[in-house]
Amino acid sequence: MQEFFTSRFLPDGTPEARAALTEQQRLSCDGPRAAALMRARVLLDVRPLAPLVRAPTLVLHSAGDMAVPVALGHEVAASIPGARFESLPSRNHIPLAHEPAFERLCEAITAFVAPSPTLPALTARERELAALVGRGLDNAQLAAHLGVAEKTVRNMLSTLYAKLGVEGRPQAVVRARDLGL
Repeated sequence: MQEFFTSRFLPDGTPEARAALTEQQRLSCDGPRAAALMRARVLLDVRPLAPLVRAPTLVLHSAGDMAVPVALGHEVAASIPGARFESLPSRNHIPLAHEPAFERLCEAITAFVAPSPTLPALTARERELAALVGRGLDNAQLAAHLGVAEKTVRNMLSTLYAKLGVEGRPQAVVRARDLGL
């Protein structure tokens, strides 16, 4: 019976991974408890609650999941306002480390919880200025490097700060570095 779950959750698992899951099941749950969990899972229906979710949501689902059909993953994502669905190329319920889907799973989660900063629309000159600000140059050094007057630098910085969405030099330094400038 334990192999029944393993075959559904890890159909493409290595023999070691399949044996480990089977052993974990054996140690963690006896037959009557497993049956009770299965009944509870079948009776659980969160569909009425899904539209109430107000948090950013990422739904990841293995395309060939044998334990939970991918259509249910699509249904969950569609019922949560603004949710993003991503299919993973795996038959395993949770992709294993040796699968390309595992790398995609990690990338998707990382991008979701820590999105990379997007570069605002800057001219080439503004990108140059932001990079110099990120290096910590003061106005006199900026003026000398750019070949302009300090008053011009102050005006350029005002425009740059607005485009970067910052209030001053310390925030501009951090933002420029975050953007990789």
